[in-house]
Amino acid sequence: MHFVRPEKLTSRQKEDLMDLLADCRRAEPITLSIPEDADRCLLLYDSPVSIQEKCQRATGQDTAAQETAGQGAAGPLASCLLICDTPDDVWECYAFTRPCSRRKGCFSRLVDEACRMAEEEERKSGRPIDLSFLSDQKSPQGLAAAEALGMTLWYSEHQMELDLGAPGQTLDPCLPADQETDPSGLSGRDPDPKAKPRLLLRCETITEEQEDGPLKSLLFSAYPSLAASAPQRWNAGDMATREAMAPAASPIGTCRLIFYGPSCFYLYHVQIRSDLRGRGWGRAFLDALFQQLPAGSRLTLQVSSLNEPALALYKKTGFRITETLSYYIF
Repeated sequence: MHFVRPEKLTSRQKEDLMDLLADCRRAEPITLSIPEDADRCLLLYDSPVSIQEKCQRATGQDTAAQETAGQGAAGPLASCLLICDTPDDVWECYAFTRPCSRRKGCFSRLVDEACRMAEEEERKSGRPIDLSFLSDQKSPQGLAAAEALGMTLWYSEHQMELDLGAPGQTLDPCLPADQETDPSGLSGRDPDPKAKPRLLLRCETITEEQEDGPLKSLLFSAYPSLAASAPQRWNAGDMATREAMAPAASPIGTCRLIFYGPSCFYLYHVQIRSDLRGRGWGRAFLDALFQQLPAGSRLTLQVSSLNEPALALYKKTGFRITETLSYYIF
């Protein structure tokens, strides 16, 4: 075996990585992908004969089948480790080892080399660097290898989804200011913790410039019912007007939605005023929001396992975990 540490991946190396990933996915139902924007790459190649023999013993395929699968005489890729830098001096590491090359020390060799690279970078920058290895929890052999090397679970990121009823009915997501969701008549007073949360929702379109172009999102703000002082219409996108419209009350919470497909929304930046948390207003906000979306919509969000209150809230409102990405510190 020998290391290749390319500054930039060649077309052949990219093909080798895709072949390695495909082989891993044939063996296990993993969803983790190879990052296309990795800052550092470590490739561990095996000799063609050696890996063909190992694959033949592991799968029963003959040599011709292995060559067809990309294990030919050009030199197969046995294992890889790709590193993405983060602003927090944490290197996010993606590691894959061909099933027939596992339990041969490939992963530990890659980790050792990554540690050596991190030490070099620490000497240059004077800042400590942590290595964080990603896992989708779907590779028992990968988890066993991480445990054997002494890696510990740092935290997990959960993708959650919620389907809103049957398709067919379409509602306007921009609720007029004179239309309320379960009005309460609280008149701007601090909400009674014993009262059933009742809200007025307002919506405006926000456009943010991104590297790949403008990004449009819907900003929803939730208020206790404030019919006496609420304006008759919310001017979408006009932040100055927004401030003039509701001087008597600040929103109890806000969130954003991005439309990314037919009746599909990505929910993010869900925030509840700190002095109102734990009193049912988060659930009331989301329930009111769901009523304003097209029937049959699917909402997707991401939440950290470290954010236990948010995770509990999303579960209460019907979200289910569909994917989990765990981070292991070494």
